[in-house]
Amino acid sequence: MNPAWRKQRLVEYADGELSPGERAEVEAYLRDHPADRSVVERWQALRQSARRVLDAEPVPVGLAERVRARVAVARCRHSGRWYRLGASGLAAAAVLVFAVLMWPRGAQATSIQVSGFAAVHRRCALEQQHDALGVRRGARGASVRQLQAVEPLARQLPDLTAVGYQLESVCRCGPAECRGCGARVLHACFRRSDDQDVVVSAFVVDRSVQLCAADGSHCSQCQRGRRCFRCGTDGDITVVGWNEGRISYLLAARMQRQELTRLAEKLHVGEVWPEE
Repeated sequence: MNPAWRKQRLVEYADGELSPGERAEVEAYLRDHPADRSVVERWQALRQSARRVLDAEPVPVGLAERVRARVAVARCRHSGRWYRLGASGLAAAAVLVFAVLMWPRGAQATSIQVSGFAAVHRRCALEQQHDALGVRRGARGASVRQLQAVEPLARQLPDLTAVGYQLESVCRCGPAECRGCGARVLHACFRRSDDQDVVVSAFVVDRSVQLCAADGSHCSQCQRGRRCFRCGTDGDITVVGWNEGRISYLLAARMQRQELTRLAEKLHVGEVWPEE
């Protein structure tokens, strides 16, 4: 293996770009060259660590652009591609891992059982129509504006009125785990305009939330469109949650998971509601 070909192949191997036959050839070479194998393994380990962190935690807005800029600067400083793999490549991966791990987030994600949100949906949306913040008093437009004036989280409420629902009630009720950790929660009840039997609860939580089952295991994660949802069920209630920055959004309803995730995908959040 001549030096130029060796550098090219090892870089492509480390990046996972080789065919199965080419990978076997490189792996045979690495078995006899421990120094090169050590460099490749360090690079792969850092890439895997970065990926685990990115998969587990929400990434702050703009972080990717800042990391790319620092990597570009590092590349300009070094001319050999193999050197970039062994030195600046490792540095770039380390920068990414450090940035995600050390970026200030406040508290770590809080695990909340699906059953907690389902219980609030049953109690406050389906049974009591709990309206502690007085949405039903007066015209809907006026009451929403008043709500925003007294409750900052109201500006973060998902706008289901834009997709055929009517706002019916709002309260600050949330699962017991939210109260225990000091999280602030806003819960809004919506009813579908063309089918009064369909009721959806929308929750806003002022921190990162991970849905979990009764045994403490985190709910399955699926990637759909521009959002990454965590979904779970409690009896006939489905709960779908996602994070945007440090705010968590959740929907609960008597719907199939696919239907509720499709609804969640349509919603705009973090915007001021239209005045009426």
